[in-house]
Amino acid sequence: MARRKTRKQSLHAYERLNERAGMSRKQVDKLGKNASIYGRSPRSFPNGKFRTFLESKCINKRVKVYKGLVVIMANTSNRIITAYPIPEEFMEEYEQYGKQ
Repeated sequence: MARRKTRKQSLHAYERLNERAGMSRKQVDKLGKNASIYGRSPRSFPNGKFRTFLESKCINKRVKVYKGLVVIMANTSNRIITAYPIPEEFMEEYEQYGKQ
C-alpha cells in the first residue's frame, strides 16, 4: 500500500502562494514556520491605516507580516489559510516602519 504524503499547509495555501508569489510547496511549508516565529503582528505597527487594515483581518485568525506578505494563519497552529502581497497603498507605511 502506498503511503500518502501529509501536507503541512492547506491545499488552498499552496495554490494561492504558487499563484501570487511563485512559491513551491517546500517554500510554502517553510513560510508557515518562519512567519509564525519571525513575522510581525498588527500590534507591532504604529496606529495608522496599515495597522487598521491588518487588524480587520484578525477576526478568529492570526495575521503576520513577513517578507512583504500578509500571512493569515489558523489560531491554533502554523497552518496558512491564505497569503497575499501587501497592497500597494500600504507599501510606503510598511517600508517606513517594518520592512524585514
